[in-house]
Amino acid sequence: MDDDQWIAHVAAGLDADQLAFLIAWHERIRSWPRDARADLRPVDEHDGCLVVFADLVDTDHHCSLLTLAAHYDGITVRADRVSSQHFVLPAAPSPDRLTAGGAPEELAERTASWFEDILRRRVLREEWGGRHKRVARRWLFARSGDALVVQGPQQEGQADFIYSARTEWS
Repeated sequence: MDDDQWIAHVAAGLDADQLAFLIAWHERIRSWPRDARADLRPVDEHDGCLVVFADLVDTDHHCSLLTLAAHYDGITVRADRVSSQHFVLPAAPSPDRLTAGGAPEELAERTASWFEDILRRRVLREEWGGRHKRVARRWLFARSGDALVVQGPQQEGQADFIYSARTEWS
């Protein structure tokens, strides 16, 4: 599907401001890595809002590490980490949250920059267990240490192995 077909497909039912936001946002993300762009798509209106989202994925382990969503109501954009496929913003905002008002094109730019800032962060994968048998894994942001995903039982102490996780952005 080319860009014009994509916009026509998702534009049905959007108001003028939402359409302006979507077109500006889509133009902004065209330069993103192709694999990352594949996971960025608008969701049908959600409570009157246009919702765009992105998944941060460990490409080697095919593991979704984080889902980000932005809700645009025609006046304001609210964005944060989300923990469900329904893209509901958390009741208690994370330190990464974005809330902004302004013109649709300006908000699309700010939203895309917000996505980029988080998706470009370096991710580490810690592993516990022997070389051929992993007991547990944990993915975290390298700079902040914020845990993203834990697989297996919680482990105490230093990990046996620490790797730089490969994402669409690394």
